[in-house]
Amino acid sequence: MANYIAICRTNLFRAQDVDAFREAIAPALRGTDLGMWVEGGKVGFGGYGSLPFAAVDLETGEVVDFDLIATIQQHLAAGEKAVLVEIGYEKLRYVGGFQITITPMAAGVRRRQDRSSQGCPCDC
Repeated sequence: MANYIAICRTNLFRAQDVDAFREAIAPALRGTDLGMWVEGGKVGFGGYGSLPFAAVDLETGEVVDFDLIATIQQHLAAGEKAVLVEIGYEKLRYVGGFQITITPMAAGVRRRQDRSSQGCPCDC
């Protein structure tokens, strides 16, 4: 069985409070090769590994779910959007990736749907 090797990062986005965001995201970054940085008052994170949808509970040592999207959304400044991108491969045979765009009001993944099966003439 092959290992999935991933690289991820976000764009730089304004957080309502950089220190509060750093504290909120810290559990998910702990023990990974991911880091957070601040440039020009904007924050971003990424590195070698998958986006952190899990964290280690310091009290029990158990791996627990981490709601990354909700955490970012809670701290995102008005009018900003966070774009999370991950790409990875397995044995150089399978390459895959995805992007998630988060706004202060809603989070979602936009997928192009097959128009013929939807019966919709627009590109939604």
